[in-house]
Amino acid sequence: MRTDNEILTEGIFYLSEAIKNLPSLSTLNLYNNKIGDDGAIHLSNGIKNLPSLTSLDIGFDDIGERGIKELSESLKTLASLTTLKIYSNRFGSSGMQYLAEGIKGLSSLALLDLHYNKIGEDGALHLSECVKHLSSLTYLDIDSNNIGPGGMKHLSEGLKTRPLLQTLDIHFNELGVTGAHHLSETIKHLPSLSFLDLHHNKIGNEGTEHLCEGLQYTVSLTSLNLNDNKIDDHGFSYLDDNLMNLTSLKVLILSDNKMGDQSKQTFKNLAKEMNFKLVS
Repeated sequence: MRTDNEILTEGIFYLSEAIKNLPSLSTLNLYNNKIGDDGAIHLSNGIKNLPSLTSLDIGFDDIGERGIKELSESLKTLASLTTLKIYSNRFGSSGMQYLAEGIKGLSSLALLDLHYNKIGEDGALHLSECVKHLSSLTYLDIDSNNIGPGGMKHLSEGLKTRPLLQTLDIHFNELGVTGAHHLSETIKHLPSLSFLDLHHNKIGNEGTEHLCEGLQYTVSLTSLNLNDNKIDDHGFSYLDDNLMNLTSLKVLILSDNKMGDQSKQTFKNLAKEMNFKLVS
């Protein structure tokens, strides 16, 4: 179904009534339609009748805690759902608690996009408990949620149980050194991880050292983004020492750090030798 049409609340009511008669509907994309909490409640009534729904996109829809609470009850009924995109709303940590309860029984869910929802540290705890139940999860995007090091510690416990995870986007979350340490312990348990976006997390040199301890276990990693992390040549020396272990690497992003000429040349040589794209 079409997206970005500014359907708004009244339109969602009529749409929800219509889809009740479409039990074979598999994809519903309502991205950027500003449905709000009232629209989410109407939508909740409609999707209860969609047993074949596999993909739902309700990003940029101005849904808050009240809307997520109602919607989450209906999400429990979507046993076929494999893709849920619910990014850039405003439901916060309390809304994350409702959502976690709503989706934890969806054993087929493979892709979960929650970026920019302001879930914070408490929301990361709720998400972590939910992730423990999502046995098919391969893709998780929680960028720009301000979970901090405490949130990363919470989330780590859930992610360690998801060995099939291939994509983890956790950029812009203020992880710092401590968060990088928790992330490093996490990725030791993610042998299938192929994409890791950690940019803008202020991990610094010490955080890079911690991260490299975990990277030794990510033999499937193809893309690593460390852009804008306050890393200088000292930190890059840790990465240099461990990079040869990443035999599947295709893209390495190190831009907007404090890389000196010698480090730049070192990584250019490694990129040529290992055949990956370097952005520095």
